[in-house]
Amino acid sequence: MLRLRRDAVKSWKSSSAKVAKVSAKGKITAQKKTGKATVTVTLKSGKKATVKVTVQKKEVKTTKITGVAKKAGKSKITVKSGSKKAVMTVTVKKK
Repeated sequence: MLRLRRDAVKSWKSSSAKVAKVSAKGKITAQKKTGKATVTVTLKSGKKATVKVTVQKKEVKTTKITGVAKKAGKSKITVKSGSKKAVMTVTVKKK
């Protein structure tokens, strides 16, 4: 008989809470201090994953973003770099 092992999040942690805080549900919030932080999620099985976050004072200037809904609401953006990828949820506000 095949048994599927279910895993769950045990904890979230930021390497620098002055730069970026992370909630118990994994929501990352930039703080007033600029710099870099590593956010780590630990599963009950002991597996860990990390994401590096950079907080800066100035806005990031973009010339074009594709794949985001033009209507107001929430959209997911996937950024890939080599074998790594990050998925972000963005909120598009009404003008």
